[in-house]
Amino acid sequence: MSLWTIEPRDPLVVRDGRPNSDRSESATLPFPYPSTIAGTVRTHLGSDEHGVFDPDQIPPLLRVGVRGPLLIRLGGGPLYVPRPRDALVSGGMLRRLVPRDPPPGALFDAELEGYRPIGLTHGSAQPAGKTQERLAWWPWDVFETWLS
Repeated sequence: MSLWTIEPRDPLVVRDGRPNSDRSESATLPFPYPSTIAGTVRTHLGSDEHGVFDPDQIPPLLRVGVRGPLLIRLGGGPLYVPRPRDALVSGGMLRRLVPRDPPPGALFDAELEGYRPIGLTHGSAQPAGKTQERLAWWPWDVFETWLS
């Protein structure tokens, strides 16, 4: 396994893939999708020293597994991971969202059959005010504590 650090030399703009015609601006992503990183890695591996890509390399390159991306601070520091989607910050407290049984009589569209709504654990006080979107990226030690 190889570990690569991607450090842009120039501004790195990652778009959402929608066509740019008839729009005044592109919709950018806050961080590249894993598929974007996989394409970047495979393109690099399939290119020669002059940057020319060999299309005959596509079948073996599609077998190259890529995990990530993960965020690091260059020059040292922890690894960062995206904030878990089951973490809710509200009222100055960190709370966990869990799957809940739907209320009696609730109806869902057919394509949502088998899905369960999420909410706070039973007995949790309802948060006061709006939820707060804080820390989109968590240091690994905070994430590890959350998981345990």
